[in-house]
Amino acid sequence: MSPKITYLDIRWGQGSVLDIAKLYPLSEAHPIRHTRGGYLMDDMKQRRRRIDLSLEQRIELQRFRTVGTLDLALTELVDPAPWQRRILDIPPRPHTIDLVPPLDTPYGALDVRRYNPIPSERLYPDIFARRLPYGLMMRRTSQETRRWTRKHRRWIIWTVLTVLLTTIPTLFFIRYSVESGYDKLLSLRWQTDVQSIRTTVASARDDFERANFLYLPFSWLPSDTLDIADRAIDGGRLLTRGLGGILSAMPTETGAVFQFARSEELSPTYRPDARDIFLLESVGIETPTDWIDENRTVLQSAFADMSRAGGVYAGVSTGSEMGDKMHTVGAILSRGMKYFSYGMEHEEELLTFLGHDEPIRYLVFNQNRDEIRANGGFPGSVIVFTLYKGNILDLRRDDIYYYDWNLYPYKEPPPPGLALLTENYGLRDVNYYPDFRLTLDKANSFIERSGDSTITSAIAIHQWLIEDLLEKTWPVSISGVTIPFDSANFSLLMSTLVENQFAREHHPKDILFQFGDALLAKIHEKRLYETVFDVFERNWRDGEILFASRDDEMDSIIADFRDELPWECGKDIRYEWWDISAETVNITSSESHSSSLITHSSNACSPNWIYPVFTSVSGNKSDRYITRRYEWKTTKLQWCTYENVVTLSLSHAYKKADTEKIRSYMDIIGIKDKAEREKLEFIEWNGKNRAFTRLYVPRSATLAFTGADITLTENEDVKVYSFMLETNPGATTSKTLRYTVDVPNCDTTDASLSWTRQPGIRELEIR
Repeated sequence: MSPKITYLDIRWGQGSVLDIAKLYPLSEAHPIRHTRGGYLMDDMKQRRRRIDLSLEQRIELQRFRTVGTLDLALTELVDPAPWQRRILDIPPRPHTIDLVPPLDTPYGALDVRRYNPIPSERLYPDIFARRLPYGLMMRRTSQETRRWTRKHRRWIIWTVLTVLLTTIPTLFFIRYSVESGYDKLLSLRWQTDVQSIRTTVASARDDFERANFLYLPFSWLPSDTLDIADRAIDGGRLLTRGLGGILSAMPTETGAVFQFARSEELSPTYRPDARDIFLLESVGIETPTDWIDENRTVLQSAFADMSRAGGVYAGVSTGSEMGDKMHTVGAILSRGMKYFSYGMEHEEELLTFLGHDEPIRYLVFNQNRDEIRANGGFPGSVIVFTLYKGNILDLRRDDIYYYDWNLYPYKEPPPPGLALLTENYGLRDVNYYPDFRLTLDKANSFIERSGDSTITSAIAIHQWLIEDLLEKTWPVSISGVTIPFDSANFSLLMSTLVENQFAREHHPKDILFQFGDALLAKIHEKRLYETVFDVFERNWRDGEILFASRDDEMDSIIADFRDELPWECGKDIRYEWWDISAETVNITSSESHSSSLITHSSNACSPNWIYPVFTSVSGNKSDRYITRRYEWKTTKLQWCTYENVVTLSLSHAYKKADTEKIRSYMDIIGIKDKAEREKLEFIEWNGKNRAFTRLYVPRSATLAFTGADITLTENEDVKVYSFMLETNPGATTSKTLRYTVDVPNCDTTDASLSWTRQPGIRELEIR
């Protein structure tokens, strides 16, 4: 507003009268239901009039006419005072003066001066609002609640009944859908036809999707039981989506997976027919590796979904039966997806192993723990096959002697130790070298000389793996044998049958392959694929399954999963052939040592290591009864020289009950000839255990002079002390060696003795 002069004399009541009410626009308002603290409503609401109770007005006082007015100004204004301003020629400044003192606001009234402008035409301050005591507020709330409940009780009853009548059936249907989905997934283990598998997976996914839709209203409730249900639904959806993605990439809708076909070629003497296996040909996939390469994106997406499903299952709370089961399933699925994920990330390497670009010829050693050898045991039988484009071609299962028979007239002197057992070196004794790559090289040379195809890669499988499987699948029965096989009798019973050439058709190992077929049928019958996976994984981890390749690229890939030999630890080497029989020196000593492919020490790269390797030259199966104990003590002498004292003890744990069991087996089989029975008794138990023992130690080792019964061989990496240990049935033989080793950087290096266990040896104590 424009400035104007107003004369005020507040003290004497003189001057112009100022009507403050005129400074505000007049607007009619009408409070209703104020006795109940109701809302303030504008009865002019329909005309959209606005109430502004805080409009600011300004009055400017230019000069003072009375002493009282001047006193008021001097009281309210701060320095400089008006007379100082005149002297100093300072212009006057505006100042706010409360013309109306604060009102005493009675109960239920409103001091409009304290409110800001109302931002909305529909919202008004409640002039009757007040803060009630908590007790009074709760009583009033309770009264209002009871009043509202009585008024709407019929509606409340119908609502509760409706919720109960719809919620309970819905929850039961959700449970039924989830259980139905998992039942359908479990039924997949019994299905082989692609179309039926595809239909079952699609139906299971429909169940999980339906359950997920109906479960949404309950998903926000905090409960362990509901959390399990939520994870069961999400896991099922992800799992079926992943499986559905893989099945959608299948080219046909009919056909059985894993169809076997025999080739029509005639078998030579002492050898069964070859067999070709086209795993996915019946479903329209003639070359599996091409299909994998073409559907890389689909497989990656499917594996991602299935891996997420494993994470959902693994995160479930344990403590309940369902929770424990789902957690177990999640752990298994997550572990499987870990390997599948690795396969997808290393697809090129996987395709190489499957023979995508060129055929790969494989050799599998089936090793017998009853006759211990460097890589696990005597390879009584072998399997050879070619992988090309993911198909298994020219698969043959042969007696190990088949190749030795075909080596004639080629002859080769055996290496040290084996000369005590045979005069001619062949494939049957090739499992001599602690480095499985050396075994593969030598095996390939014998196979090529026998007239067979060149071997690219080799796998060594130990008898312990079969016995571990029998713990889960027994009993396994085969035609003509009245005694079922289990993990306890497999070694003795199978050995007796093979030595007697029981049920021989092509060669003495026919009964072994017949058992293998029965074992696979049992696994398929019980759908124990997960168990087989667990057993293979444990044996691989324990060093009972060995893998090597003569192809440099393939072997470099395998090296990531292969335990290093102690003399290779920390070294980036490419293996070159060396023959430990090339340099031989007789040394004096009278002790021994042993080790293998799995390190039993906290220091995997210890410079003070030891690796004992046994080779059976007994001519019998007495290693079945041998238990071993390694004892050691390490002492620091001076500087960085350490002395090791190691004792190796072998115990022949034969019992009279073993003889009775062997004789009962011979009676059941029908072996009556006295000479044959005596021969089998000697082979199975009644003989001395003779072990050619090699002790691998660091190149810096120096053996104490204590005798002349130890032979020394060495190369740039190791020294090997070799000697014989002979143990009679029921007796114990011990041998002790004392030698020194130089340990570099001994102040910062753990110089404790690090042992390595030989594959195939389980009855072992290290202390």
